[in-house]
Amino acid sequence: MKTKAILVLGISTAMICIALTAIFYSYFVVVEATSIHMDLKVGDHIGLNTDVDAMHFGIVASPGYGNREFIVTNNNSIPVEVTIRLHGEMIKWINVSDYNFYLEPGEHKTVELEAYIPRGTEHGYYEGKIQVILKRI
Repeated sequence: MKTKAILVLGISTAMICIALTAIFYSYFVVVEATSIHMDLKVGDHIGLNTDVDAMHFGIVASPGYGNREFIVTNNNSIPVEVTIRLHGEMIKWINVSDYNFYLEPGEHKTVELEAYIPRGTEHGYYEGKIQVILKRI
């Protein structure tokens, strides 16, 4: 019985520590996090998509290139470290101009994305996600 009480106490303590760490990290370290949908269609011709609701590369031939860019602005009163992360099935084709950089309050930076579709890529629709994280320095 005593062993069971010690085990429950240990698990409870661990869970409280994990919860407090998550709260501390999200409240005091991460200032802002944004997720941007991105997509492209691999086809036998090229086509533009100028919609601004996501990072659309349009239709890209195989082999071929597609370029897009977005601006990261620090609207906070403190300097931040910016981290760019990519997720999804198309990330192996994406090059980012800068994955990590610093911004002073009010400063902004243009981040360029280049999608290179290698020869022989199957025609179809591919998706991914760009995550932009601003952290306290």
